[in-house]
This record gives sequence, structure tokens and C-alpha cells, in this order.
Amino acid sequence: MRIGLLTYHWAANYGANLQMYSTYSFLKKSGCNPILINWIPESGKNYYKVVSGLAQLECHHKFFIDRCDTTREFSDVSEYPVILKEYGITHVIVGSDSVLNIIKDRYDWLHLKKIVNTVDHTFPNPFWCDSIDIPHSLLSVSSQNANYRDFAGQRKEIGDALKRFVTITVRDTWTQSMVSFFTDGSITPKITPDPVFGFNENVNDTLTRELIRKKFDLPERYVLFTFNNGRMKAPLKWVYTIKKLFNDKGYSCVYLPRSTDSQELHLDAKIDMPIDPLDWYDIIRYSNGYIGVLMHPIVVCLHNSVPCFSFDHYGNGPILLANKKSSKIYDIMEKADVLSCHYFLRNHLKFPSPYYVYNCIMDFPESKIKLFSSKMQKECTENMSKIVSELKYNKE
Repeated sequence: MRIGLLTYHWAANYGANLQMYSTYSFLKKSGCNPILINWIPESGKNYYKVVSGLAQLECHHKFFIDRCDTTREFSDVSEYPVILKEYGITHVIVGSDSVLNIIKDRYDWLHLKKIVNTVDHTFPNPFWCDSIDIPHSLLSVSSQNANYRDFAGQRKEIGDALKRFVTITVRDTWTQSMVSFFTDGSITPKITPDPVFGFNENVNDTLTRELIRKKFDLPERYVLFTFNNGRMKAPLKWVYTIKKLFNDKGYSCVYLPRSTDSQELHLDAKIDMPIDPLDWYDIIRYSNGYIGVLMHPIVVCLHNSVPCFSFDHYGNGPILLANKKSSKIYDIMEKADVLSCHYFLRNHLKFPSPYYVYNCIMDFPESKIKLFSSKMQKECTENMSKIVSELKYNKE
């Protein structure tokens, strides 16, 4: 089987790269001859050039070029069927990642301009496979926090596209509801783990703790901090207080920047960009704790039983009234039964007590999370194996 993998492999986003690499590595080990379908929309590439900078974007690009077989790069969606024939691709797996995150254009009244979404957030686009006639599946996909009911006028068209997939699995209840909505309840997909929950089993080229510490001059015991810039950034007094709490217990506090707009934090140490996605994984994996934003640091922590505290900035709806159920972080932390370590920023005007967050890290239920991680890894492997089997059966 020549399986084409279509996802956000190209984004300047650590989680996107790790999801892709875990899936790609599993397929390669399974003898499926995987290849990345190198669709990179021009609008998306231009966006990341601005928000992450060229050096970091090139680092993400080098990550997949050095490790994976890829098609030639293309941006014109009309080339998609041509690429499949050109490379002898017989099956397509779409995902994981937020590939179903469709968003309506809107008017920004504050800045008096229309916000037009990039092609990867429109319907249709290549993620929906509406223009191909070979077996294709959705793997643990997400719609992130999409207001999918805004697309009720295209309900039949979107539903028909979903019904053409051989298999659909999703990674959260929000996306499960979205698929059910567009298919009038005829498809209620199974919720399956993010592929990063299979990373340690699928990927063999990570570094040891000693090599990572040496490469980044990391202390023996350290806690990582990552926050957004802007309205939801961490108050400096809050940062100073929690830093002192950890320092008093012998832990260093280390600033781990985002690949995009990140709040500069003056702690005991910092990781300099650009950062290779695999190094980013190992930096978190070998830490003594992670505090901050984004989903995949939380997934990496849970997968490796590392204490974590999430400042969740996802969820749709207005500030203070946002729907936390639409957040992918809330969903995974609810499954792991660690919502005490979750703080939904969009429904609050201030940060929780630094003492509370510190205690959550120090009292993190590592034994319980090890069992959860083992369960997720098993389900991840079963999901990938089943999708491969069903694609092969459908072709035959």
C-alpha cells in the first residue's frame, strides 16, 4: 500500500509536526510505504513567515524533509488528484490535527477590516478529499473550536463529503458532534487518541535525557513555562512568586518559547529558538513539570507522566462566556481526570493563585496518569491498525 498522509506537516507548530511524525513512523513500521502529500497553501505559508519568522519555519520544514518521503510541493488544490497519480498513491489518511477546523470569514469591527480565512479553513479544501476517487480516512481529527453550525447552509454538501470517507475517527467530543450534525446522525465517529500518545512506541530517534540536558545546558531539575503574549499573558508578579516557590524546592524555572507569538519570561534559563520539534518533545519529556498554554505540551506531559498545568486559551464564544466544552485541552484533561490542573483563561479575568498552581504540580497524580497514558497508547495503536486494515479491505 502506498499511503499518502495529508495533514499540517508544514506548519510552524510543534504539535502538528509530532502528530504527523508519529503517524508516519507507525505506517512505515507497518510496511505501508507512507509519503507526505506536500500540500502547502500559499496563504498558510505566508502567515507562518510573519508570526514565527523564517528561521523557525525553516526548522519545521527541515524536520519533515530530513525524516520523511514527500511528494513535490504544491499549493494549487487542482493539482491534488494529479499528485496522487504521479506518486502512485493508492490510499489517503487525513490527519491527525485540526483538519476539519472550518471558519467563516468575519468583519473585525475593532480594526474595521474583513478577516478572510486561509484556504485550509474553508470548505471544500484537500483535507475533505472531495475531488479524489481512492479510499481515504480521517484519523483522530479535530475541528478545534469551530463554530460548525455557522455552516448549516452547506449541511448536505459537507455531510456528503464526510460520508465518502472509509473511516472517520475524531479526538474530541466537539468534533464528534460536528460530524454527527453534518451527517444527520448517520455517523457518530469513535473518539480516539491523538497520535502523540503513541509517540514513544512509534518513534525511535529521540535523544536521551543526558544528551538533551547537555545540548540545551539544562539544569538537573527544571519546570517549563510557556505563555502567550497579549491580553492573556502571565502577570510579572505571579511569575516571580511561582518562580520563588520552585526555586526554594531546588527546581530551576525555564522559559520555553512558542513557535509563534510568545511572552518573553525572565526565569532561571531559556531555550533559544529555532527549536527542532523532536528536541522540543524531549525538552518537555524530561522536565519535572510544564505550566502554560497550548495543547501538545499537555499531551506530551500526559504521555510521559510529567506534571502539568494548563492555561487553556481555546474555546469558542465571547470572553467570559466562552464554551470550554469546545476546547481540545479541556476534553483531554477531562478524560485524564486532571481538571484540577486545568484553568480556562477565557472565562476569567485573572490568573489563579501561584500557590495553587505550584501545589498542583507538586501533587500531580503521576501513578494514575501512567495508567491513563498506557491506555491511550494502546488505543492509539489499535486505531491506526484498524484504519490501515479498513483501507486495504476497501481497496480489495
